[in-house]
Amino acid sequence: RASARGIDVRVLLEEKPYTPAAPGGGTNPSTQKTAAALETAGTTFTVTVQAVSDRFLPVSASTLSVAVLTGDPFDTEPAAAALSSGSASFSVRLRRAEPAPLSIQIWAAGSGSGVSGATVPVQPGALATLQLLFPGEAPAPGAPGGRSGITDFQIAGVQFQATVRAVDAFANLVSSVTDVAALRPVAGASVTLPSPQALSAGSATLTGLVFLSTGVFTLSAADLSSAALAAGQGSPVSVFSLSLSSPSLTYALPDGAAVGTLGGNVTGGS
Repeated sequence: RASARGIDVRVLLEEKPYTPAAPGGGTNPSTQKTAAALETAGTTFTVTVQAVSDRFLPVSASTLSVAVLTGDPFDTEPAAAALSSGSASFSVRLRRAEPAPLSIQIWAAGSGSGVSGATVPVQPGALATLQLLFPGEAPAPGAPGGRSGITDFQIAGVQFQATVRAVDAFANLVSSVTDVAALRPVAGASVTLPSPQALSAGSATLTGLVFLSTGVFTLSAADLSSAALAAGQGSPVSVFSLSLSSPSLTYALPDGAAVGTLGGNVTGGS
């Protein structure tokens, strides 16, 4: 793409060699190519921006001011910088990597130049904790806190379920984990807990969870296969009681007023 000044910018990523499959199976070393290296969430890597002509030839005299932007809504993007001898290097640290490997777009734009982009694959980091999600919540990989939504209130004595996910430090699912997870009460919650369960592809749904009293309670998810791993604490859950009997209500109604109901009786007087 040509710009108003005849100068464009292009994004260069760290690369690794690979050999595509040959027809009929196997590989042919003579066909070796390169692709963007697989990056890890939370790990800093280098993005190089180079000034080029409209024929993609390097322009070493360019001192354009260039900004690098990414498709990760949760990362901190590097500050803009001027090119030196026609290029500049930027340190990028992405947070989001789910579903893995997640393809993240990286763009570079310079003052008076066109916009160039490249795609980098991102994988989760190492297992950091077990994430505990209750009804009403959803995972938000890469986001601060790693979750979205608000927990639904629960009824004392009524079963519900919880989801446990093996995640890295940025709440990205680590699908290779098959550890056994167990729920634990925090601060003396009166609760019936489901049996421990092995994770499958990094997650599990634990059913049969019952709070036995009303209040606001917190549970945690412990990794029984790794005692060194810190338990992941869930959001507080509000628990209420439920009356199954029909309430009897009395209204003071003005003359001529009428009350519509979905069932039951209404009494009142003028």
